[in-house]
Amino acid sequence: MGIFEWSLDRLSGAVPDPSAGRERFDAALAELVTGLKKSQSDRPLYDYLEALQAWLVDCPGYYAIRGASMPIDAWALLADALKAAKEYE
Repeated sequence: MGIFEWSLDRLSGAVPDPSAGRERFDAALAELVTGLKKSQSDRPLYDYLEALQAWLVDCPGYYAIRGASMPIDAWALLADALKAAKEYE
């Protein structure tokens, strides 16, 4: 489920499945590991972690610009952060 759909569910009063965020995180982490194996990335881990930290600081703006609420579920937020840090500078 994408961020937008999840936010619409929250607005409608639907209660998210507490395991869904963890599953989203697990999928994002698996995608990251697979991508790193395939690309043999030269990007140092330090740079990735720095981008991850910066995105987490800036993420309220990311969601606000898209008209979405920040995920309440920490696992869902971490899943978005893992994906975003791949491209974030």
